[in-house]
Amino acid sequence: MTEPRAPAVNPPLWLLAELTYRCPLQCPYCSNPLDFAAQEKELTTAQWIEVFRQARAMGSVQL
Repeated sequence: MTEPRAPAVNPPLWLLAELTYRCPLQCPYCSNPLDFAAQEKELTTAQWIEVFRQARAMGSVQL
């Protein structure tokens, strides 16, 4: 008997990345959290570059 196949998962088409929480939050459509203390750890530039590389490798066409 063969193993059931895992369902096919389509690659992500795009990646929306919020690079920092240090924004002044003045845009009328802003949805960033206001609790900055809980958001103190951010990715480094090198980590973001790796995230973008991985997203592209997975098939993202828009970053």
